[in-house]
Amino acid sequence: MTNEELLQRGNAAQQLLDNDAFRQVTKELLDYYISAILGSTPADKENRENAYFCSRALQDLISVLNQWSAVKDQIISNTEED
Repeated sequence: MTNEELLQRGNAAQQLLDNDAFRQVTKELLDYYISAILGSTPADKENRENAYFCSRALQDLISVLNQWSAVKDQIISNTEED
């Protein structure tokens, strides 16, 4: 990818991370998954694992968006140093 493409992707990621609706929905989903895990019985392994994997996927999505934003910031920083 070119620096321009990385900058565009990073800007889009940052806009999404800064969006109140996105933050609220991710928080609500994570709260739901944690509640499902903690509210499960020992015999409810399948539902507990499903909630765990869903929460991990959501955390991975947020992590990738943060990485894209960090790459954008690094490109901008490197450009300003030159």
